[in-house]
Amino acid sequence: MDEDRRLILELNASSRKAFTELYHKYIGMVMGFLSSMLNDRSLSEDLAQYCFLQLWNHRESISPERNLPAYLYVIAKNAVLNELRRQEQASRFADYILNCQDGVELPAIGVDTQKLQQEVLSAIASLPQARRRIFEMRVIEGKTCPAIAEELGLSVKTVETQVARSTKLLKKTVEKLV
Repeated sequence: MDEDRRLILELNASSRKAFTELYHKYIGMVMGFLSSMLNDRSLSEDLAQYCFLQLWNHRESISPERNLPAYLYVIAKNAVLNELRRQEQASRFADYILNCQDGVELPAIGVDTQKLQQEVLSAIASLPQARRRIFEMRVIEGKTCPAIAEELGLSVKTVETQVARSTKLLKKTVEKLV
């Protein structure tokens, strides 16, 4: 732990070298935990990067007395829980939109679900074919951006951009109705 204390003190001072050492020391532990929780290597890699990004972003406030492995486990656990919530929400929204009852009104916003469903499906259908496929893989099939990128032979950034553009269009479509 003395080595961790030294590295944390250096990290507090924004040492990239200390961060790199901590990364190499703990990436296996974090990946092992994430992989055991998610059974998805690509998603685990994404979340591991997120965990270390959080470590870097909070570097100045990490106490040298802190148990760094425990701190990283908490970040990883929270990342898993947030990802599972996000997947559940995306799945429920997709199921709801695709299977909603004709003529039912969403009580909180006073929108006819049949019209909402038609507008959303129309907006999805209006997407360029490649963008529509990426969006469907991400939202409906629940695949990660890196997994989509690998499957389609694209960069992760391209996939993320296409998902963001699709989401922006659908958000505008829904906002017109509410």
